[in-house]
Amino acid sequence: MEGGAFTPADRLAALSTIVDFFKADLSLPSDVQSSELGGDCTEDINWRGRPELLWMYLSEELETLRLFVSADGRLGLGHYDVEPGDRIVLFAGGNMPFLVRSVGGSNKIVSVCYLHGAMHGEVWPGEGGLEDLEIC
Repeated sequence: MEGGAFTPADRLAALSTIVDFFKADLSLPSDVQSSELGGDCTEDINWRGRPELLWMYLSEELETLRLFVSADGRLGLGHYDVEPGDRIVLFAGGNMPFLVRSVGGSNKIVSVCYLHGAMHGEVWPGEGGLEDLEIC
């Protein structure tokens, strides 16, 4: 980011990473069945050479998701119910961040989320930065 604004290169890198997230972490198929797109069910369509097919697939997946920007400027993707003030939490032993909301003094998990630059332990605080969090 330059001066707090996303550049075209930032957007491209983030979108590319989101696509990689869907492929790896959410098991996006490498080939989309044409039957899912109203075609002959015996034919596989390779989406890599057909960005419009990938967009159709991701559009359906993204219907229940919302993009957000964290307090430190990271692009995130979570449940459509994400709200300002939700916390992004890494749980010990987990491999994905979660959105957690404080409700009446209790903590509730909103959803798992994608957070750019935080999916493979890059922001793990280590032993000294851990704290207990009660989820109700």
